[in-house]
Amino acid sequence: MTNLTRAYLHFWDHGKTLPLDLAARLIEDGYDVEALEQKEVNNEKQRRNKKH
Repeated sequence: MTNLTRAYLHFWDHGKTLPLDLAARLIEDGYDVEALEQKEVNNEKQRRNKKH
């Protein structure tokens, strides 16, 4: 996991909006920011379902 990915996850874990400069760097490095976000949404749903 790169520092850039860690930064993204930090913002996600704290429920903060991803800054545009960080999103731009992720996109520039070839990341699909929307796919990353969807993956995190799905992971969060799975975690909630496991608790019940």
